[in-house]
Amino acid sequence: MAEQTVEFGILNVVAHPHGPGVYKALLERAANREINFWGDLNGAIRAPREVEPGIYQTEIVVGVELDLDAPLIDRSSYREVGPDDAEVRLSGQHLYNGRVFVLTFLEHDHYLFFESKNEFGKNLSPNRAQRFFRRLFSQEVLGSDSPYVDVTVVPEDDTLEMLLGIERLDKVEIFLQKPNPADVNDDEVQGALADLEAQGAKSQFIRLMRAPKVSSIVLNAQNYIRAKVAQFNGYVKASGKTADGEPFAGSTKQYPKVINATLDATSAVTGIAIRVAKQARQRSEGEPNVD
Repeated sequence: MAEQTVEFGILNVVAHPHGPGVYKALLERAANREINFWGDLNGAIRAPREVEPGIYQTEIVVGVELDLDAPLIDRSSYREVGPDDAEVRLSGQHLYNGRVFVLTFLEHDHYLFFESKNEFGKNLSPNRAQRFFRRLFSQEVLGSDSPYVDVTVVPEDDTLEMLLGIERLDKVEIFLQKPNPADVNDDEVQGALADLEAQGAKSQFIRLMRAPKVSSIVLNAQNYIRAKVAQFNGYVKASGKTADGEPFAGSTKQYPKVINATLDATSAVTGIAIRVAKQARQRSEGEPNVD
């Protein structure tokens, strides 16, 4: 087999309350529940396997649910053909145009790594994956006794600095979802989140607009820390003008982190996925944990 490139995206999955075993239970509870999440796309995850201590792996299965009563189009004439007259056999037991993507979950970090492009060249974009897991992990699907779950697309490195570093910041929006207290080990971050915690709120929205005759918005220390947390727990948007005077608008949601890996005849995608997740964890060690 010739070398192929597979791609992985990352989602930060945060459960409230955040107790021992919550993520394993969440994956097990969500397994084999088929949901509609994008147009006519349905999806499910298979039962998770603990491949190493604290590392779970399974597959995301995506396909199209067909309306068996709808007419088909004969491609030789582009005329409608009734299902009974078409020379095809359709079944409500199947999803069509099926695609499978490997999922690897790190329990300690609660990061979910998924194939955003598999070995067959099929794609599952980070934004669609986020929408899928937000729906799958929702209390509407899993029941009111399941934890409340936030799902955020992890942005590319330095995205926040790029957004806040444009020449003239006219508007900044920060949508902050409360991270798990156990994940916040930085005193400054805890201080910035104190108001949110004290008021019993799970999220906060901040919008800053440039004042007239001011050259640019400059975030204070507290709002900058909120933005750092929000890039992994919510989102940050910024708009204004570049140094060339060009209008600019962007969001952390628009720059998802994608990790490329090479697959060849000697490697399996499941093993590659575990290696990618471990390497991503190693790169983040030693940095302040604000996720």
